[in-house]
Amino acid sequence: MRLFCTLLISLPIIAICGCGPQAQTAEGDDELLIVEFDPDRPVSYRMVSERVVDVNLGQKTGGGSQTATEKLELIMSYKPQGEINPYGLTTIEATCRSASVQRKTLSGRTENTDAVTFLQGKTFTFKVGPTGKIEDYTDLERVVKELGAKAFAGSADQGNIKNADMISDFVTLQWYLWDSVGKLASANPPVEVGREWQTTQLIPFASPIRGIRRTTYELTDIKTTDEGKKAVFAMSFEPTTGKLENIPVPYDRQYRMRGLFGFLRNYELKSLEGSGKQVFNIDRGVVESETQNYTVKLSASFMLPLQDTEPALTVDQNISIDLIEQPEL
Repeated sequence: MRLFCTLLISLPIIAICGCGPQAQTAEGDDELLIVEFDPDRPVSYRMVSERVVDVNLGQKTGGGSQTATEKLELIMSYKPQGEINPYGLTTIEATCRSASVQRKTLSGRTENTDAVTFLQGKTFTFKVGPTGKIEDYTDLERVVKELGAKAFAGSADQGNIKNADMISDFVTLQWYLWDSVGKLASANPPVEVGREWQTTQLIPFASPIRGIRRTTYELTDIKTTDEGKKAVFAMSFEPTTGKLENIPVPYDRQYRMRGLFGFLRNYELKSLEGSGKQVFNIDRGVVESETQNYTVKLSASFMLPLQDTEPALTVDQNISIDLIEQPEL
């Protein structure tokens, strides 16, 4: 038995019955986009989030520009747990098969330890409704807080010193995996090639920057391949403001960042530009691949202000998600 989550909806009664309005292809054919979970065939992904961070401290500091790099790689598997309920909430079990981080700090030191690596081997659950939207984040939030506790320095006198971590990257990769098709449920029909819709998402970063981006999806094509019919979504990004729903706070205390970021304050998002692409396999009901590439520019200030000096940060962010048939352990 398989779970089908309806992602295109015109009438509530149709949604309950597990059917929905259809996407129009360029040739006029109708297609139904649904997310599918099969208990006999877990869906597994390799997820990578990496960035290059350039920090320009300004000429008056004598520090010039410094560069740091970070890369998180996860292998995640998903399958339905227990009874499948196509009319209500169904529990999805997620397992982290592998978690690794590579980091080069602003000082040039190489690190491969990170709080997110404690995710490896962990299993957690979340619940999805008939539209494919995650409705219950309780267990996800538990895992995020466990990871947050691992981010602090070990000695008692450094109890509020937090190491850099990629927890927000894990949150971004997990929370928004099905946003492309999931947000179609709130788009007014008809949904057809050329149609656009939007959502707001977290900008991942190792420092306490709660930046928000507006992501615009466009259904650009529905094509037939040897692997089945596929929907292609183009993505574009821009900065926005507001409050994100269901985003957990990983840390249970006030803290100061270790290293240079511990001396920076008052981050302000100046610009965000970039694009992405997602391929959704219609016949299998799974996200097949996704890429995101964008550049973020921010300003900041020092904890002890220096006159006429404004540190500037440039972040080049890349995210990739790829469906894999057999998780590599």
